[in-house]
Amino acid sequence: MDGDKKRSLPLSPEASERLLQRVLKIFERGGSSPCFWWFYDHYDTMRTADGKLRMTWRECCASLTAIGVTAMGGRPLTPETTRKTWWKVVERKRRDAARGYQSPYSEAERGTAH
Repeated sequence: MDGDKKRSLPLSPEASERLLQRVLKIFERGGSSPCFWWFYDHYDTMRTADGKLRMTWRECCASLTAIGVTAMGGRPLTPETTRKTWWKVVERKRRDAARGYQSPYSEAERGTAH
C-alpha cells in the first residue's frame, strides 16, 4: 500500500512520552467529542443570568463549525448533535458541581483551545 511506503522517523523519547500522555488523557476523559469539551470549557459564559442558552441550535452549530469544532471522530456537527451534546455537558456540570469536581485538563491538553 502507498501508506506503508511513507514511514516517519522514530519519535524522540520526550515526544513519545508526550504522545502517550495525550492518548491516556483521551481514555481518562471517556473519549468525549471536541464539541463536548468546547461546551464544557465555555459553559459559564454561554449561560445567561437566568440560566438559558440564547441562540438557536442551528446558529450554535454554524458558529461552532466556523471555528473548527466537530462531533465525535471529526464528523460535522448538526443542530441535533449540538443540542444533545449541550445537554450532556449540562448534566456533567451538575454532577461535577455536586461532587466538588474540577477538571484537571486545560483546554490546550484537550486540544480544544479556540
